[in-house]
Amino acid sequence: MKNKSIVFILFFFIFSFSACHSIYKKQQALNDIDNSAFDPQRVFVYDGKLYLSYSYDDDNFYLSAELPDKGSRQSKKNAVIKAFILQKVPEEIENKGKKVVIARDILQQAVEEIIIDKAPAENNKGVIVLTGLKDVILYRDSDGEVKVCDPSRLPDYIEVEHKINKRAVRKNTYAEIKKLLIKRYPAEKKFVLPLDTVPLIPYIYVDMEKDITAAVQLPDYYQLQKESSPFGFSVNLFYSFVIKSHVYALVKSPFTSFHRLFSTAMYALYSGISPQIENIQGTIPSLYEGGDMMDIKAFEKYLDFNISGEQYKGRARILIDGNAFFPDMIEQFANAKKSIDVQMYIFKADPYSIVIAGQLKARSNEGIRVRVLLDEINAVLNWTKTPEQLYSKDYVMPNIKRYLKEDSKVKLRTRLNTWANVDHRKTIIIDDKLAYAGGMNFGEEYRYFWHDMMFALEGPIVAKLKDDFNQSWTFSGAGGDFAAAARAMFKPNPDYEKGAEPGMYYMRILYTRPSSAEIFNSQIEAMRRAKKRIYVQNSYFSDVRIIQELINARARGVDVRVILPEENDNGIMNRNNIVKANIMFANGIKVYFYPTMSHIKAAIYDGWACVGSANFDKFSLYVNGEMNFGISDPGFVEDLNNKLFMKDFAESKLMEKEFDTSAVDYIMSSLAAQG
Repeated sequence: MKNKSIVFILFFFIFSFSACHSIYKKQQALNDIDNSAFDPQRVFVYDGKLYLSYSYDDDNFYLSAELPDKGSRQSKKNAVIKAFILQKVPEEIENKGKKVVIARDILQQAVEEIIIDKAPAENNKGVIVLTGLKDVILYRDSDGEVKVCDPSRLPDYIEVEHKINKRAVRKNTYAEIKKLLIKRYPAEKKFVLPLDTVPLIPYIYVDMEKDITAAVQLPDYYQLQKESSPFGFSVNLFYSFVIKSHVYALVKSPFTSFHRLFSTAMYALYSGISPQIENIQGTIPSLYEGGDMMDIKAFEKYLDFNISGEQYKGRARILIDGNAFFPDMIEQFANAKKSIDVQMYIFKADPYSIVIAGQLKARSNEGIRVRVLLDEINAVLNWTKTPEQLYSKDYVMPNIKRYLKEDSKVKLRTRLNTWANVDHRKTIIIDDKLAYAGGMNFGEEYRYFWHDMMFALEGPIVAKLKDDFNQSWTFSGAGGDFAAAARAMFKPNPDYEKGAEPGMYYMRILYTRPSSAEIFNSQIEAMRRAKKRIYVQNSYFSDVRIIQELINARARGVDVRVILPEENDNGIMNRNNIVKANIMFANGIKVYFYPTMSHIKAAIYDGWACVGSANFDKFSLYVNGEMNFGISDPGFVEDLNNKLFMKDFAESKLMEKEFDTSAVDYIMSSLAAQG
């Protein structure tokens, strides 16, 4: 019996070792494929699938990937098709598959041609080139040589002029590839182009007959490496939230700490007595057909006396989605002459965000004053977030605070999270002349995957945003309340009229701060006064009072439309949105679902727009640090209407019937209504 047990153990060990050895061999093979160390023996297509046949160390296997259909949305977007491993394929597939040519050097030649074609004609000039994976800068140096680099490695004498969007890059590159393929392989139609510069993507598949281009992604064969261990993360979390945000914060900022405690307690009480929603009784009224809208002058006067009189002249340029905002910001970072100030709620440590951090570090080392103000707890919680973007096996996700300070002159501070309060504002100020504000954080999802919006601001309003930043920066230092109070008392008063130009208009800055709900109160009043239209887009839609005012407006015949994300990044809010959508739909409100995650916070009430960082949940409306802009300039409001709302109504799915819901959905909605 004992001998049988030994034999079994030996057999099991040998079997396990063989299995582990086989897995290790596959990992090595995938690593070599990723590094273009060897080519497939044969490539073919059968029944809408791509097959690549390999022989590696006496082991034969295949990679297979589903190809996008001709004319599909996926094929038009330059799809990434994920391959999986097959040990063997049926003989019929092997025999009947259509040949695919391995076309080496074509991609490199095409890219070289595009680089030469798109490079600036003048020396010391550069352009930002957008791709689906990263943003790079193409420039001509002082000797006239054309070079490519990421923003953190751009020489300080290069002036960045404009950007080339990824659609143009893709179109021009594909045209060049097609021209080279026809010249070299006139009789062939299907190709794989080896690629050795992008992690996990060793080939580009091109079908000229069906007009399909797709990147072939390997199965994951390595795990994400992180600078901190799970234990290190736990220690950092305890230190940040308990020691720094409560013990240390109470010492340096006792008045603010107790004020926040009082405000949070009052908010909890206020949340607990949220009113029951009153639905429209009987038939839903028809829409108001008159041409007049609310009296904007009377509304602005009401805001001056009852909410906030903080209006500053300026001009706002709308930047929708990461493709518009991030290249614009990178260009301004590259051209900064004096200072860059960044206040960010989330600054992730994914590969794209590290490029931004690298550019800030590089500019600081070139003599530009760079200050970064982050939310303390989110800087720690970065550890829990795995990048969606492809990353190399050598990539180690760093601690973003340490990374920003390491080998640089970046000055960094954090806003502490006393009583779990956060500062949700996102503001970037460059050379005291240009500012960005809105809903976007620094992260790959904001650059590539989510629908979001920022504003580029010019004029005297920038001086006000800079003053706000300086006050927050001072408060976040060791002096806390005492330093902030001294600065507020003794600072020189900025000239908020300086820099005003013809064509600029007044923008009202609205805040959420402890015991001050300007964003909520101003929008509630706008809902009550609206006659013709209320258009709202917001991802987190849980406040019952907001829902009630929208229902009341619809009962008056106002055209009320709400855009929600089809899939929310927050599971509780996703279920909450379904429940709230049913309530709004039952009361005649048009509810739209945007096809991806929309993180936009924007509204139009007749002729008044309110945009910025605040969600429609209780934390954003009553507790957290938030900043919105109220703008009644007709040109801006119509621009926002056309560029955002009309476009998104067309691209979103209009709700046609109520969703099926469960008790769990209502429980989740109740939880969401408390936060």
